[in-house]
Amino acid sequence: MIMISLETSQIIKKRIQEQTSLYLPFINIINVNVDTVSPDVIDANELNIAIEYVIEPLNLLDKLQLKIV
Repeated sequence: MIMISLETSQIIKKRIQEQTSLYLPFINIINVNVDTVSPDVIDANELNIAIEYVIEPLNLLDKLQLKIV
């Protein structure tokens, strides 16, 4: 089972923010959620990252969900 610390979660969030501002400055990140699945799930070796963002020039809100296994 993957268990990430609060520090690791913060590092991931910070890197997503930094890379987005560097390479996609027209994207405004609203929220980043880094989460592991609960220990009672059969395949608990996964990490879920959800990024809620706005594409500023178009004023479009969207959410990207990544499941890393």
